[in-house]
Amino acid sequence: MRISFSPRRLARPFLAAVFAASATTFSVLWIYQVKFSTPQPGFTRYEYTATTHAMKVGEVLPGSPADQAGLRPGDRIVAIDGKKLNNLRPFYDAIIAGHKEVIELTVEQPGSAAGLRQLQLVVNGGKRVPQRTLRLGDLLGFPIDYYPVGFLVVGVTVLLLRPDAGHERVFSATC
Repeated sequence: MRISFSPRRLARPFLAAVFAASATTFSVLWIYQVKFSTPQPGFTRYEYTATTHAMKVGEVLPGSPADQAGLRPGDRIVAIDGKKLNNLRPFYDAIIAGHKEVIELTVEQPGSAAGLRQLQLVVNGGKRVPQRTLRLGDLLGFPIDYYPVGFLVVGVTVLLLRPDAGHERVFSATC
């Protein structure tokens, strides 16, 4: 008996392995990510202007870290952690992707003669989320934390059970 090794026949197992590895990597990264808190600065509706290289604060949530640090609506953030806002990269590095406890903001208050002032914004980024308890709120959050695992199990199982299934056979069985 002769076995043929066509490129198409060899590509399927390779692509299946790439898909399985990608899906597994995504699931592991998702589960790892939900174990850590996302920094919550406490200001919203901010607006970045490229001409002034500043970010105008729209709203400051009462009791938030931004409120406690002294940030006010209308303030203009001109630097984050000593990096000027020539683009939004310092904002994303510090607030969105950062894992720092405290972020230093250089703020300019419009209409004030005080000039620039430094604020210490406590965001507690990258801290571990507290362990789940048996409270209803924690139990309802559990499926969201681990939802990729279900998709991973089903997707990889179907992929491994039907590795040579061509699209023509799959569509003819369902139509």
